[in-house]
Amino acid sequence: MLEHRPLSKGVWIGVPLAFVAGAALRLAWGADIEFKYDEHWLFEHALVRGAGAFPGVGMRSSVGILNPGLGAWVFVVLARLTEAATPVDLARAVQILNLLALAAVALFAMTAVEPREREAWMWGVALAAVNPMAVVLARKIWQQSVLPIFVAFVLAGWWNRGKRWGAVCWGVAGVCIGQVHAAGFFLTAGLVAWAFLFDRQRVRWRWWLLGAAAGLLPLVPWLFYVAGRTTARAPGAVAALRLLEPRYWIFWILEPLGIGLWYSLGQHFTEFLAAGPWHAVGILHGAAVVLGVALYTVAIVRMRHERWSRFPIGVDRTAFTTNAALIGCGALMTVSMIAIHPSYLNAAFPLQFVWLAYMAVGGVGRETLKRTARLALGALCVVELLISASFLAYIHAHGGAPGADYGVAYSAQPLGQTFHP
Repeated sequence: MLEHRPLSKGVWIGVPLAFVAGAALRLAWGADIEFKYDEHWLFEHALVRGAGAFPGVGMRSSVGILNPGLGAWVFVVLARLTEAATPVDLARAVQILNLLALAAVALFAMTAVEPREREAWMWGVALAAVNPMAVVLARKIWQQSVLPIFVAFVLAGWWNRGKRWGAVCWGVAGVCIGQVHAAGFFLTAGLVAWAFLFDRQRVRWRWWLLGAAAGLLPLVPWLFYVAGRTTARAPGAVAALRLLEPRYWIFWILEPLGIGLWYSLGQHFTEFLAAGPWHAVGILHGAAVVLGVALYTVAIVRMRHERWSRFPIGVDRTAFTTNAALIGCGALMTVSMIAIHPSYLNAAFPLQFVWLAYMAVGGVGRETLKRTARLALGALCVVELLISASFLAYIHAHGGAPGADYGVAYSAQPLGQTFHP
């Protein structure tokens, strides 16, 4: 017998509170944003050099070729809509766009997701709102930072892929998200592969192809650029070793716990852990690890005793979707031999958070285990909120994290500073 448990009062109260807290975290100390070469390039071409024009191609990627232009167009549009005049203004537009993406996913969960699957989505939204790395990425003038709003459209189309409009939406958004950042192509390819392998009869493939063809139109200038290139770098031995690195899945499992700020802080991370009375930030990280162990233990127990025989394909639509991102997207990104960074998982945002919540409280199962998981999820939201707030306070007090990935905060940079790739 399937469960149709209504959302608890804790979810109804906790998710809006988490959203408000997430908004405060994203909008606080606006001048303390990261502002290195990538952010500077996008700001310059959105407001200064291009005077709001739409370039045919974007900035240079880590593999040596220029990105498609759509990744820069997003910031041109944001600058025009918000009349941004400074990097702080443009970053504020990105922050608001990220909040709109969270709200869109919450609305999607309340209107499209089956009632018995809805709780995991709402917990996922709450975690994504206060997660430290999610907050870091939501405050940047960066292509990866604007991916979540595209994911929301991908999800809406994917969820309704058996309908004409849904297949078209999935096709358009799925192709466009990869033009904003290449990581998006892996999400799209993973979803397509998953649907073709396990659900091909349901998909309106002709309408999906129509949408994908329409989504390719902004890519035409970039295709001409690529056609004019005569050389390409072949993957070397170091790249081949990445086939053995489960980086995607490590980030997927650990990032929702809120313990990933080492990536931004680098050599400053130890000092950050020691911040606060009695090394409070370090204690918070320890609590996050303990809560994560508890949640994954509940998930393992449920998988063993509740006989989720169809895992990893999934026993319902939420499991099918999150596993497509976890396994399909992760496998394709790994075999591509690219260097995977935590920000690349923003191409699936917030599915990694929904997956953690679903493994703990989703589907059918014993209510005693779910009660334990709900307490752990609620506590984890509080812990991650405190870590995120501590991180912003640390950045504000230290003017960023010089020498680390975060770099010197915009508020602490001298005027007229020159940026180099």
